[in-house]
Amino acid sequence: MDLTVRAAIHHLTCKNDWDSRGQFVALPGAFDAYYRDEQRACGCGRDWFDVVQEFLRELPQRWTISELMGGVFKIKDLDLAAGQSITVSLDEMDVPVGAEIFDVHFSLIGGGSEGLPFVPALVFGNELHLDPFPRWLRIHGVPTGRDGHLKVQLVIRYVAPGPDEVSLQQLCAAGKHFIAGRFDGIILPANVAVESAIGKALALWLERFRPKDDVEFFLSDGATYSHQLKILCQLAAHDVGAPAMPAPVRNRLDELRKYRNDVAHRGAPYRSSLPNLTKESAATLLTAALFGYQYARFLREAVEHR
Repeated sequence: MDLTVRAAIHHLTCKNDWDSRGQFVALPGAFDAYYRDEQRACGCGRDWFDVVQEFLRELPQRWTISELMGGVFKIKDLDLAAGQSITVSLDEMDVPVGAEIFDVHFSLIGGGSEGLPFVPALVFGNELHLDPFPRWLRIHGVPTGRDGHLKVQLVIRYVAPGPDEVSLQQLCAAGKHFIAGRFDGIILPANVAVESAIGKALALWLERFRPKDDVEFFLSDGATYSHQLKILCQLAAHDVGAPAMPAPVRNRLDELRKYRNDVAHRGAPYRSSLPNLTKESAATLLTAALFGYQYARFLREAVEHR
């Protein structure tokens, strides 16, 4: 059996609204409802932005990050026995080339009361390169000396940006820095993810009024990212009849922008007002980048349908 499963975030449930199971599932429709103020808060009244950042702080595992970014599972049943080796092709599993792999693991079913008859393990040669991720995986059933039958499923969790989706690629890079505990490392890719996405949305809007060359010059040499974030986004949203970016998200993105400037120009945060990131502050800025990236998509679609 081969399955592709969209990883909905049913575990991101507000702890204050456990009885009603208030949930935020990171699909475009949920973000759209958030921006339209149709579903801004959990049943307990907490803003979904606060709920998401709380779970990033408490559960920074690969599944939390990848699901927030629209990740999927690929699940493959394996015909494996004790002492046997098999090779699995990511091409045959339809894992796209260039996919951002967040996790590879095995789900084990069976084994009986006597324990596991074997333990599946990944086998590598005398070199191991994870970037780009191998397109073939060699799996061996390491015998344990026990009898019995064991069902094995290979599960690969990934996000699949297209070749031109710089924003999502950079958001994945920021997520991987967060998972690894390199909290200051999220600053540049998270900012690039949102800045590039907003720039594309605003370019599409401005091209309704001016030639493409004029728009490119204006956005690259005229309007800074700060102006795009604070002024142009609101003007574009008003013009196409879309809600403006929520102020808390915009303010956090502006904080991320300031961090980006410090890192890009000086190598690291240095001001007392912008200290090195902790897990808590990094989770807040990464949540802002996620919501900002989704708002850019929301605004772009509003422009397209104008």
